[in-house]
Amino acid sequence: FLFCAIPPLAIQPYRRGFFCDDDSIRYPYKSETITAYTLGLILVAVIGVETFRLMKLSNDDVTVYRLKGRDTHRLFVRFCAYTAHCLLALLVTIIVCQLTKYAVGRLRPNFIAVCKPNINMTACATSHQYITDYVCTGQSESAIRDARLSFFSGHSATAMSVAVFCLIYIQARLPRRMYGISPLPLLQTILVGGALLVGYSRISDNMHHWSDVLVGFLVGATVGFFAAVYFAQLFKRRNAIYKSEERLPLVDGGTTVTNGNVRTATVVSYSSCNDGTLTGTSIPISSNQL
Repeated sequence: FLFCAIPPLAIQPYRRGFFCDDDSIRYPYKSETITAYTLGLILVAVIGVETFRLMKLSNDDVTVYRLKGRDTHRLFVRFCAYTAHCLLALLVTIIVCQLTKYAVGRLRPNFIAVCKPNINMTACATSHQYITDYVCTGQSESAIRDARLSFFSGHSATAMSVAVFCLIYIQARLPRRMYGISPLPLLQTILVGGALLVGYSRISDNMHHWSDVLVGFLVGATVGFFAAVYFAQLFKRRNAIYKSEERLPLVDGGTTVTNGNVRTATVVSYSSCNDGTLTGTSIPISSNQL
C-alpha cells in the first residue's frame, strides 16, 4: 500500500492555521482504542461463509479449478477471489482518504496538545484571532504531521467499506434455503455495528471531529457497495450460480447413505425453497441425479 507509505515521506499536508478561541482542537491526546488490525476480520468472514457453503451443499456439487495444471480446492480459489475484491475496495478507500487528508489538512481535536505551538495559548484563548505564524514545538514530527490529517476519518471509512462489502457478500453467497431466517440479519447487524463502533471510538479518542467520522462512513459505504455490486458482481454471480444449484440437494448434517446404485439423502425440495421454508423430506436419489 504505497499510498500509505509514500505521503509521510515525500508530501507535507496543507499547513492550516487556527483560531485562538477554537476549543474544538484543544482536547488532550489519548491513545487509540481500536487499531486498523481489526479490519483483518474480513478474512474470517470469507473463510466462514465459503466453508459453510461447502458443508451445506451436496458434496457432489464440485467445481474444479485448475492452477498451473493442478487441481486447486475451490475454498482457496473463492477465498482469494473475494478477498481480492474486498482489498480493492480498501485500496480505493485509502487512496481517496489520503488524497483528501493531505489536500485539506484539517486539524485534529488534539492538535494543540500534540503541536504545542510557540505562542501564549492562555492569553490567546479569549481572542478570535486567526493564527498562521506559529511553530510546533512538539518532539514527534510524525505525530505533528498526523495531527493535521483529521478530515476525513480513515478508520471509519475502511471499517465501513469492509462492513458493507461483507454485508452484501454474505447476502449474495448465502441464500435463505441454507440459513433459515434469523442468523443472517443478526450477523449483518454485528458487522455494521462493529464499523460504527470503530467510528465512535475515533471521536472518544479525540482523533477526529464528528463530521470527519460521518464523511468517512459515507465514503466507505459507497466504495464498499460499488466494490461488491459492480467490481465483484456478487449478485450477477449468485444468479448464475444458483440457477444451476437451485435443484441441488442440501444435505442434512452433510451425510449420505450409499445403497447399491442409489444414494439416499435428506434434502430440501425445490418447491419449498421458493416460499422461504426449509421443510426436508428423505427421498432416494440415484447417482446420476446428484
